[in-house]
Amino acid sequence: MYSLNRSFSVTNTTWAMSLQQKLTGSPGSLNWPFTLGIYINYLPNKREWSVQFSNAHVQLKLHQIYQFFSVCGRITNVIQCTNYNRIVYVNFSSEMDAKRCVIAMMQQRIIQLIPFVRNQRNNQSSGTSSFKNLTSTNKKRNISDGMNTNGNINGSSKEESPVKDATEEAVDPEDPPKRSTTQVSEGEMQLSGIEVSTGKSKTVNVPERMEEKFSTTKEYKPQVIVDAQEVIVANVPEGYGVFYVLHLLEKLEPIFVTEMKTLEEQSLRYCLVYFKTPRDAEAAQVAFDNVELAGKHLIIMTPHSMAEEAEK
Repeated sequence: MYSLNRSFSVTNTTWAMSLQQKLTGSPGSLNWPFTLGIYINYLPNKREWSVQFSNAHVQLKLHQIYQFFSVCGRITNVIQCTNYNRIVYVNFSSEMDAKRCVIAMMQQRIIQLIPFVRNQRNNQSSGTSSFKNLTSTNKKRNISDGMNTNGNINGSSKEESPVKDATEEAVDPEDPPKRSTTQVSEGEMQLSGIEVSTGKSKTVNVPERMEEKFSTTKEYKPQVIVDAQEVIVANVPEGYGVFYVLHLLEKLEPIFVTEMKTLEEQSLRYCLVYFKTPRDAEAAQVAFDNVELAGKHLIIMTPHSMAEEAEK
């Protein structure tokens, strides 16, 4: 059970619908103008379903990523890369949980999922890239089990495939090189630096290591219980969005924020921010209520203070 605020609670199976109701202000059926499958990569050797997003701008910590995604289902693995866009892979134990995650993520704007690159021949997600002119004899070869254009790690194999220097020897497609026998434990993946010449770009840089790793065992049930406390942040000036609000309140460790909305009659921009404890919510109000920002004074109120104002 994941309790979002004092007025309603959300279970794993109803989280996406309740989130939409909170964001839009009214319940309704979800209409998805996208294909779920393009955001999900199936790893057959592990029987896991993976989604990916860039953590470069959001900069969530590992425990925050786990809390955010665990409400969608059972997480088996969370891996964050150290490449320039800090791609994060969240693996689920079932396809239904992965689909539930995609649906839920499309109802908010904090995390933007990245679709996986598809192999047009078999319509399956793959890290395969075509590299031309790899040898002096200009033989062609497809290199698989590497990375796709989004930095996606093709994790369907538990073995690493080292790529040799293209100038060392010609590679015959009929006789591919043998793979390394280095074993990679479940939930962990270690990459060494690789430089590959391509026809369009000089190099493809692969991160030397994974900075953060996290895996769960089969015995562990990732159920997080958080009674989140709601705070309204209103009178936000134009040009300042939810990411600035999160930055402003980051020392109090907010766990969720809704999209920015506007009351048309008053031209009042506002969003809802959720904290772990009532003390954090009250501290946010004390510290930032009536603070001047770009010529406007922020209005920060908890449900309790709003009720007190209404009674006056």
